Amino acid sequence: MKKSPLLSLQSHEALALFATLLETARRERQMSQAELAERAGISRATVQAVLKGEPQVAIGTVFEVAALLGTPLFNIEPGHPRLTEYRELLEARLALLPKHIHPPKADIDDDF
Repeated sequence: MKKSPLLSLQSHEALALFATLLETARRERQMSQAELAERAGISRATVQAVLKGEPQVAIGTVFEVAALLGTPLFNIEPGHPRLTEYRELLEARLALLPKHIHPPKADIDDDF
């Protein structure tokens, strides 16, 4: 059996919140788990894992389920051009940052 990753309280709460948002959206749309699984191209067991907020589910799968249910990501409605604009803005910012992060070199005290 695969071990669950250790999660901070913040991560655990975020997963639980997002899972609740997805389950609420599914029920409001009166969509069965089987129908959602078929539309997402995943198994019903994976849908259940997404809706429980299990951390082992691939993030792309969770995002696809959110898109199918019309659940906004990053406070931006699905398909809105702002999502692309925001990504491009962050990519421009990322281009200004160093590509590699090196740990600081420790000063060796060789003064005897």
